[in-house]
Amino acid sequence: LEELSSANTTMQELMAEVDKAPLPEGVQRLLDQAGKQSGDATAADNVVPLRPRDSAPLFQMPAALAAGVTLVVGFLVGNFMSTPAPQGLTASVLSSGAVATNSPLHALLDETASGVEIDLDGNASATAILSFENTEGRYCRQFRVDGAAESGHAVACQRDNTWQLDTIAFAAAPSGAFSPASANVPASVDAAVDRLLADGEPLSPDQESDLISQGWD
Repeated sequence: LEELSSANTTMQELMAEVDKAPLPEGVQRLLDQAGKQSGDATAADNVVPLRPRDSAPLFQMPAALAAGVTLVVGFLVGNFMSTPAPQGLTASVLSSGAVATNSPLHALLDETASGVEIDLDGNASATAILSFENTEGRYCRQFRVDGAAESGHAVACQRDNTWQLDTIAFAAAPSGAFSPASANVPASVDAAVDRLLADGEPLSPDQESDLISQGWD
């Protein structure tokens, strides 16, 4: 007990010395500025003044410093959150699980053979990769949408007389030399196709052509 009491006394003495030590000039200047701003606001709005320096919490952040941190965090969040997805994909696909019947993407899925690229709203292009029948007897198509910065890969299946999205994933857009539509497919999309395939084989070009001409009936 005597050792604990002695250690406690020593700690109190050390903390007292720390409390007596002057703050760094830069920190003191920020605190003085914050106090002045608070005093101005008090005169105008009858706001309670800031507490004296010796009663402020040890880890209280000065107002000016807090504002700076908020600004930096806002800048970082804004930059990381503003990376755009391909605009055609966002407008026609991500807004709903069902592909709008009047969208260019619906025309791709409903009327366009695999391997044929079409334009989406002037901001992206889309290409069907393959077609197949799933385990429920519904027809599905794997396709890719290429924007300026990234590519969207997806699988959509026929349901309730429209195309419904099953899986969507993004990857970096190909750069440089020509890249086939089936390249750089995310693993999640490959896994979705494997899961949905009924007999393990996609439709042949002739089978796909017949179904397109028959409206996928």
